[in-house]
Amino acid sequence: MSPRPPLLTVLCLLALVGCFLMMMMVLSPPVRAVAPWFPAYLSLATTCSTVFLAGLWFLKRWALWGYTAVFLANQAVFLSLHQWNGRALVLTLPITLTAWYYSKIMK
Repeated sequence: MSPRPPLLTVLCLLALVGCFLMMMMVLSPPVRAVAPWFPAYLSLATTCSTVFLAGLWFLKRWALWGYTAVFLANQAVFLSLHQWNGRALVLTLPITLTAWYYSKIMK
């Protein structure tokens, strides 16, 4: 097994903390105000992100594809809701790019 790159380790840990915080926000009034279906979508996207981050932690290629798909889906949803802003890329884009950079060492 290849050693996990330190940058990917740090990014995964930060994102897992972010997923935990996001799950606490799912039923908050600002999230419910976006759209009636948005809390359910956010719960599903956060759960999927958590699973894929765990896969990235273990350097699994399927997790790279899954995390990329969730990343792109989230961007599309936020754009369609006119809720997109640059903060949507702060952690997810570096994780996606870093994971793709290290994709050769993934199984």
